[in-house]
Amino acid sequence: MKNLSPVTRALAAIAFGAAIFTCIGAVYNQFSPGGALSGTWNSQNVNVAAGSPFITGTLPAGNGGTGSAFTQFSGPNTTVKTLTLPNANATLLSDANAVTFAQGGTGLASAADDTTLISSGSAWAATAVPSCANDGAHALVYDTSTNSFACSTLTGGTTGTFTATFTTGCTVNPTVTISYAIAGSVVSVAPQAAGNCATSNSTQFSTSTGDMPVAIRPARNVVIPFISVVNNGAPVPGCIEFRTSGQIVLDILTAATMACNNAGWTAASTKSVFNQFQGAYSYPLN
Repeated sequence: MKNLSPVTRALAAIAFGAAIFTCIGAVYNQFSPGGALSGTWNSQNVNVAAGSPFITGTLPAGNGGTGSAFTQFSGPNTTVKTLTLPNANATLLSDANAVTFAQGGTGLASAADDTTLISSGSAWAATAVPSCANDGAHALVYDTSTNSFACSTLTGGTTGTFTATFTTGCTVNPTVTISYAIAGSVVSVAPQAAGNCATSNSTQFSTSTGDMPVAIRPARNVVIPFISVVNNGAPVPGCIEFRTSGQIVLDILTAATMACNNAGWTAASTKSVFNQFQGAYSYPLN
């Protein structure tokens, strides 16, 4: 260009500068917020819209994305929060569906009034609980075959007898024949005949577990104090227990504490079952 005139040199320089500027502008327009860019990055199709510096394609999980164009999270603010998820394929529980039995829920989105949950072993069911008067003539019963509740009317006037054997307290186990009557939810029992305890060999005095018929076993242990018993030939205050296990226990009433002591008998003594267990006694079934 040294042989060119000054004017020609100036025009050539201007043209060269304009070409460089045009090239720079084109590159800037492709890689800046002012332009648009599209192509493949890491085997993923990506697009940058004109005027936007952000990738509009979906990033896979391996590249820090969600792999979905329709997922977003909210909640953490101000500082970084760590949300720990299981290292396994799993379903996130939400309020979109009822949490199932296998997931630790009930599987129920709603339930009617006066229902309770009953399990079949693999699912919960909302089971209706009927209204049942607490008047001694009715009882709420549950049927395991149908998994349902019902209000049952108690039959009054049921009577019977059973034999109780005092297996603890005597060298020879005496037996007692006991009659009973059920009126509503109240049971009355009374001895009819008795054997003798010739020699006591324990500080306790009780029948075998299960001697009482199931129909007259109370819902909770019943203790009746201030009955007359005979310990080592002498009358003393005592108690009688009717237990849920179907066992009858005779106690000594400790004067100092007024508590029934089922291990307060004189170990080496004589006593009669009939003497201790006399009269009639009533208690509630529930």
